Amino acid sequence: MKTRKAALSLPLVVLTLLLAPSCGGGGGGGGDAVLGPVNAVAPSAEITHPPDRSATEEGRIAVTGTADPGTGTIASVRVNGAVATTTDDYATWSASVFVKFGVNTIEVAVEDGDGTVHTSPASIQIAQTTPFLVRPSGVALDPALGRALIVDSMRGELLAMDLSTGERKILSGRDVGAGPLMDFPNDVVLDAANNRVLVTDAGLNVLFEISLLDGDRRIVGATGSATGVSYVPGEDRVLLTHAFEGLFSLELSTGKLIPISKDDPAQGATTLLNARNVARDPDGKTAYVTVNSKVVKVDLTNGDRRILSDASNGSGPTLVFAFDVQFNSKYGLVVADQSRGLVTVDPKTGDRVVVTGGGVGSGDPLRSLVDVDIEDGSDTAYIMDSFGDVLVSVDMTSGARVALGRISLGSGDALDSVNALELDGQGRVLAADSRFTTGGRLVAVDPRSGDRELVSGPGRGTGTDFAGVRDVAAHPVTGQILVVDSSDRLFGVDPVSGDRNVILDDTATDGERIDRVLWHPSGAAAILLTGFGDELRIADLVAGTTTVLSPTTATPVSFFGVEDIALDPERNRVLATRSSRVLAVDLATGNRSVVTDANDSVGSGVPFGDAASLTVDSERAIAYVHDPDAGILFSVDLGTGARELVSESSAGGGLALDGFSSPGMTLTKDGTGVLFFHSETASILSIGVESGERMVIAK
Repeated sequence: MKTRKAALSLPLVVLTLLLAPSCGGGGGGGGDAVLGPVNAVAPSAEITHPPDRSATEEGRIAVTGTADPGTGTIASVRVNGAVATTTDDYATWSASVFVKFGVNTIEVAVEDGDGTVHTSPASIQIAQTTPFLVRPSGVALDPALGRALIVDSMRGELLAMDLSTGERKILSGRDVGAGPLMDFPNDVVLDAANNRVLVTDAGLNVLFEISLLDGDRRIVGATGSATGVSYVPGEDRVLLTHAFEGLFSLELSTGKLIPISKDDPAQGATTLLNARNVARDPDGKTAYVTVNSKVVKVDLTNGDRRILSDASNGSGPTLVFAFDVQFNSKYGLVVADQSRGLVTVDPKTGDRVVVTGGGVGSGDPLRSLVDVDIEDGSDTAYIMDSFGDVLVSVDMTSGARVALGRISLGSGDALDSVNALELDGQGRVLAADSRFTTGGRLVAVDPRSGDRELVSGPGRGTGTDFAGVRDVAAHPVTGQILVVDSSDRLFGVDPVSGDRNVILDDTATDGERIDRVLWHPSGAAAILLTGFGDELRIADLVAGTTTVLSPTTATPVSFFGVEDIALDPERNRVLATRSSRVLAVDLATGNRSVVTDANDSVGSGVPFGDAASLTVDSERAIAYVHDPDAGILFSVDLGTGARELVSESSAGGGLALDGFSSPGMTLTKDGTGVLFFHSETASILSIGVESGERMVIAK
C-alpha cells in the first residue's frame, strides 16, 4: 500500500490541518533490511503513542512504543534518528523527537544484534501547529507589523498573530522573557513608540509593561480589580476600569493610581459597578465606559458621568452585555457585546447599529466577545471571541466575519460544551455535547481522524428532544446507548437511527437529580449516580424504576458529593471520585471501601486534593484520575492504592490540565491513552499513559 503524503492546508487566514492516513496506522513489522544480513524473523516495532494524525504545539514530543526481537535480539531502536531508551530490552521504549511546523512523519528503525537496521513499513503523522489559544482575553492591533497582539488569560502569555497567515508565536510568558510571570492577563494596549505593550493582570491586580523586543516584563503598579485599559500614545498614564469602584488613571512613571470617577452618587447617579472597559474621545476630556447593558459618558476633568446609551437612551437594538469599546473617527464608538455582537454607538446621540452578530453578517456564529480593536478610519475591526478561541475580522460595511488562525482537526461541526466521553463498541468516541445553539446532541468522533458525526439530536433521530446532555454510556456488546439529560431523564438511543425514547425521569429517583449513568455488567440494567453525587441507584430499564444501591447514610465509608463514576467489571464494582478519595462500591452488596486517599491512609504516592474525572482499565487494574486544582493526571493501582503521576501541566508536552475540570474521560481502545475533553479549547486530547504527552486528536 502506498503512503499518501499529508496535506497541510494553510490559507491566508485559517489554519486547517488535514492529515492523510499513514500506511499501517502506527504499528508494523520489520521491513526490508537497509544494511547487513537479515534475520530469519526480522524484529518489529509499533508506536503506541501519540496517535496517528494528532497535533501538538510543542517543538519536541515523547514517542512511546513496543518492539519484538523476532528470532534475534535488538541492539537499538531509533525514532526519526533519535535513540530510544528502554528498561526492559525494548519490549517497551520511549524517544524524544523534534517536530517542526507543519506535518511530520514519524518513523521507527530497529537495529538487531547483527547490526542490521530494519525500518518499519508503518509510520504516523503528527502536525506541529502554531500555539493554541486557550482563553484569549485581549487584543491590540500592531498595524505596522501586520499583526495582532493577544493576551491569553489561561496561558498567562502574550502572543503575536500574523494577520495574513494566522500563524502565532509567544512573545512573553513562562519560557520567553525575564521578570515576574503574568498570572491572569485580561487586557492589552500597544505603545508602539516605546516597543512595549501594557497589560492588566486580574490575577495579580497589577499593570505589566512588556518589551516587544525581548519579552521582558516589569510591574508598573497596582491596579486593584482592573477589567480594562486604554492608552493614548505619548501620555504618561493609562485609564483603567475597576470592577467595583469605577474609573481610574495610573501614572506610568510613578505607578500611582488616581481615582477619576468612583462609584459615588456625588459624581452622578449612574453606577459604574461592573465597569468592563473604557475608550477616550479625541477631545481628551471625555471617556466612554461600558457597564453591563450601558455605555456611560464620563467627564475626565471632574469625574461627572451620565448614561449615553441604554434601553432608555438612544435608538436601535439595546446592548445586553457590553464588554469592550473603542473610539473610531469614522464609526464612532465600536462596542463588543457578548450577546449582541459588534455594535456601533453614536457618541452624540447614543443610537446603536448592529454591525455583525445575531443574524447580521456572514461567517461562523459568534460565542463570547471580550475585546475589539480597530485602526482609526479603517473599515475592518478585529474582535476576540474568547470561547471560540479565535480572532475574527469584521468588515464594518457588510458585517462579514472571517476567523483568523483557527486550528481544526477532523471534519464536521465543532464540539462545544462536552459533558462526557464514552468509547463505543465501534471504536468511536461518543461526546455528550450540550451545544449552546441547541438543546443538546450526541456526537461520534473518529479517534483516528478527528471527524465528527451527529448520532442523535436536532436533525437526527425521532423522539423527545434532549434538554442538554449530561452523560452517556454505550453497551460494549450491543452498542445501545444511554443518555442522561439536564431535565433528569434517562434516554435510550438507537446507535444507528439516533431515535430517542425516555426510559425514566426523576419521578423514578424520588425527585433526585440524575448525574451520571453506567451500564450494569448484566447488560439489563443501568447504574445511576443521583442527588448531586449522593447516591448510587440501579435502574430497571424495562420497568423504568430504580432501587437504591448505596445511600448517603450507609457506613463505614461515607458517600456524598461524588463527582464521577466508572465501572470496574473485573471486580464487580463501581469506582467513584470524591474530593480527596477514590472509593469503590460493591455492586452485589452496596458496601463501600476506600481505594486511595490523599492523606495516604490508603495507598501512597503522588499527592492530590481534588479527584474529579476518572476512567478505569479494569483488565490492568488501573484507574486514571484528573485533579484540576493540581493540573495533573495520575494513575491508581486498584490492588494497592499506589498513585503515580501520568501527566502534569508544568511538565511534559501539550495543553495544560489545570484551571478547569474535564467533564469526562475514557480510555483509548488499546489502553495506551486517556481521551480527555479540554474544555478551554473545545478539543479532545489523547494523553499517553506511559509518556504523559498530551496530543490533540479532534478540534
